[in-house]
Amino acid sequence: MKRSQFFICILLGLFVMWWFFKRNGHSGDSTAEKTPTDTSSKETVVRTQNPSKLRNATQEKSKQEIQLAAIFAEASDPSFAKYRYEQMQIDPNFDWRQPINFWGKVVDENEQPVTGASIHFTWNDTSERGTSNADTKSDGNGFFSLKDRRGKRLYVDVEKEGYYGSREARNSTFEYADPFEGRFTPDANKPVVFHLGKKAGGEPLICGEKLFGFKADGTQYYLDLIAGKKYTNTPPLEWDVAVRFRRSEGKIFDWSVVLEGNDGGLIETDDEFKFLAPESGYERIEIEKSKDDPKWKTDWGYRFYVKSRGGKNFGRIEAEIIPKYSQNAAISMKYCLNPSGSRNLEYDESVQPKPKVFE
Repeated sequence: MKRSQFFICILLGLFVMWWFFKRNGHSGDSTAEKTPTDTSSKETVVRTQNPSKLRNATQEKSKQEIQLAAIFAEASDPSFAKYRYEQMQIDPNFDWRQPINFWGKVVDENEQPVTGASIHFTWNDTSERGTSNADTKSDGNGFFSLKDRRGKRLYVDVEKEGYYGSREARNSTFEYADPFEGRFTPDANKPVVFHLGKKAGGEPLICGEKLFGFKADGTQYYLDLIAGKKYTNTPPLEWDVAVRFRRSEGKIFDWSVVLEGNDGGLIETDDEFKFLAPESGYERIEIEKSKDDPKWKTDWGYRFYVKSRGGKNFGRIEAEIIPKYSQNAAISMKYCLNPSGSRNLEYDESVQPKPKVFE
């Protein structure tokens, strides 16, 4: 074989070897393959070698991020929710170590400051018992505070001798850690207001509680609250509230009710301290609800002042309207009437019997 032919054969063999390695994904530089010089090179190698594995991993990561984003979006404070999630991976007791500061104010039914009200605080924390306590008094302007404590949830009770406690004054709750429960943000310039109602002295009231059932066809009913009785069509000589309930045929979620007083009427109120009935303004009350109401419920709570029996009786009623009760409807009533003609509706156990609970 001539020398020129020999060199040609060698070159042809080298070409074949180069082509073989290139086709099988080798560059000829094994060091560069095993240790890429930068991140993009490494990702290119992985993607070339196993594209489905990388795609699945990326999709799984995206799914987790979407789920976490959805969870954080539901929180009252999304930025804190994300921070809280990260911190709880480090410290499982993170929730119980949150700074607790609180500013409040106590006022009466006329929005006037209440001095010397007793304030009792309880909060969940990392102490041995799991809770800690503190007490204070409201100052001359009704203000009080709790500062520099640590915990998760704070409970506040407000009371004073000679006063009635409102709903918010009885064991109000404030969450400092969990944004999904509505994380409370304290503000010294916007104290939380607690109402107390001053006791003026009760009178002998007639109080009772009863569940009254009604046909939902527009039948007129007359209620004698003092006796706890119900009449239809023909009213007795003395009655307090007339009720006419109607529900659309086949539409249990569409209903209406009309409430009237005996030579008087009713006044709807949000006043929790219903101790002095208004002198005037009483009227016929009509309530109508539809299934299209976004706040539709199975029962509806209302509070009323009532004037009845020829204007001789003033009273207060808490009515829970139940539009679907068995095949009919019902109203559960808690009430107090003053038969003396006085507008004073303050209950005093020392001067009157216990409320009647009618079957």
